[in-house]
Amino acid sequence: MKILITSGGTKVPIDTVRDLTNMSNGTFGAKIAHEALVAGADVLFFCAKHSKTPFSQKFDFYREEEEDASQWAASWEKQLNQFARHWEFCEGHRPHYREYGFRNFDDYEIGLGELILQQKPDIIILAAAVSDYLVANTVKGKLRSALDHNIELTRAPKVISRIKEWHPECFLVGFKLMVRATEVELLTAARKSCDENDCDLVVANDLADIKASSHTLRILRKGINGHRVYESDPDDPHYLARMVVQEATIECRTSSSVSQEV
Repeated sequence: MKILITSGGTKVPIDTVRDLTNMSNGTFGAKIAHEALVAGADVLFFCAKHSKTPFSQKFDFYREEEEDASQWAASWEKQLNQFARHWEFCEGHRPHYREYGFRNFDDYEIGLGELILQQKPDIIILAAAVSDYLVANTVKGKLRSALDHNIELTRAPKVISRIKEWHPECFLVGFKLMVRATEVELLTAARKSCDENDCDLVVANDLADIKASSHTLRILRKGINGHRVYESDPDDPHYLARMVVQEATIECRTSSSVSQEV
């Protein structure tokens, strides 16, 4: 099975050196890609440049002066062991992984369309945080800091709405993120996204939950009333990503079987 995963945040240029962007660094998208590889899929990872990937690993040598030497040594050894395990993971899954990058909204829109048309993935998981607005009065060159400048915003086209035009047979997974929404508001918005964008699954979550370390996912299925709820596991940082991959692959196989029978 071939799975295309988008991850990280897009940028919108204000001038040649400044951008509007968002807070996404691709953590969850990288975890989804990790779990897709573990599940045996061929993964196409379309990510923002400098964002996290399933093949990247942070190793920090810094320590505070007052930190106990024995604690530092134990922490350092733990990081080395994690690094070794990560290297084994990368070596084992490298043949089934391809990575592509984007910087801004235009890169994302054009690159995603090309990837989908060329690769025809079975499942497309849109975990990237895509800009909702573009700058209408982008300046060529660099704005002078001594001058005031009003930024004019215009709504960006919804790339997700074009996925099924590019590849009608794909199984499409979209994401809906809101901030401090009620349960009803979040589920209503997710169902609307599912219907308007022809998504097969929509993963709904709230930024307030994520920041409070109580990440909860609601997964809605096209044409099915109700939803499934998954809560983060403090002992398993990849649990929610694994559930997204599991739901998508099971539903995709079920849909394919039904289509073949029909």
